[in-house]
Amino acid sequence: MSASKLRREDIGIFSIDLIMTIILVVNLLWFAFDFLWMNSTIRYFLEANTPNFYSFYVPIHENFASYDIWFVLVFLVEFLVRWASAIINGVYHRWFYYPIIHFYDVLGLIPASYFRILRVLRLVSITYRLQRMGIINIKKWYVYKQAMFIKDIFLEEVTDRVIIRILTGVQMGVDKDADPDADGHLMYKAIHPHKQEIIDWIAKKVRTSVNEGYIPKREEIERQIEVMVGKVLADSGPIQALEKIPIVGKSVAHKLETSISEGIFEGIDKVMQQLADDENSDVEEMASKVFDTLINTEKGDDELNKIIKAIVVDMLEEIKRDTAVKEWQQKLKSNTAN
Repeated sequence: MSASKLRREDIGIFSIDLIMTIILVVNLLWFAFDFLWMNSTIRYFLEANTPNFYSFYVPIHENFASYDIWFVLVFLVEFLVRWASAIINGVYHRWFYYPIIHFYDVLGLIPASYFRILRVLRLVSITYRLQRMGIINIKKWYVYKQAMFIKDIFLEEVTDRVIIRILTGVQMGVDKDADPDADGHLMYKAIHPHKQEIIDWIAKKVRTSVNEGYIPKREEIERQIEVMVGKVLADSGPIQALEKIPIVGKSVAHKLETSISEGIFEGIDKVMQQLADDENSDVEEMASKVFDTLINTEKGDDELNKIIKAIVVDMLEEIKRDTAVKEWQQKLKSNTAN
């Protein structure tokens, strides 16, 4: 946002923030240098290579707190001005909220080394305020992009390790689950709570298969039964003998063939119609018996339980492999290629 497009109050805020940023940077750089000064190696190096500067800075270091108090006074005045502005403009619901919310500014005013470092947060606050006003756009800064990239790497590495550790623990728990008791059986614990859902699903699949696989081909199946019965009876000795009876033999054999084929088809059709009937509870009963048979452990049949264990462990292993893929490395390769 250009300065010409800023409101008058925004220009005033920007000017104050700019001045305070310069003062803060100078103060923090000075504080960092004074901290390094306390290292004997650096101090001896400066004394040997820059004796004039060394002599100049020795009294400043010894009276660091006396000089720093002037910065504290500037920060205090700026803090009081912003507090008064917040009260006048009704920024917060209560007048005393400002120092509570901006506690880091209050702590940064304490002239002690451990609290001076909190003045960095004042820089963060100013940067955020300028970002919100549209004066700057830190998202386009190289430093910001690199910081976000490092943050993504850190979060991905930490979360991936946590997820893999959790999944490994689950795998170990599944693999060790060999309790022969029905209540501790993996199949029982995992599937039995969903018994009714599974039964309904099986019944629905049966009805769907009948409606989609049998009903549309009903007439074709009837013809196939007629052909099949005809071939079987044609090779039958009694039927051949029956056909040799003069006048009525062939007619009786044909009627017998038709009756048998119709009887077979009607029996099959009746069963299929019953299976397709939503009101028929026999399908649910059959599905329930199948379900109980599959998870029954009383007879010591744990083959299905072992299969389910293997499937669960393999699935978790596949998830772990997918989780272990470093997305940040893929992004880095992609950015390098571009």
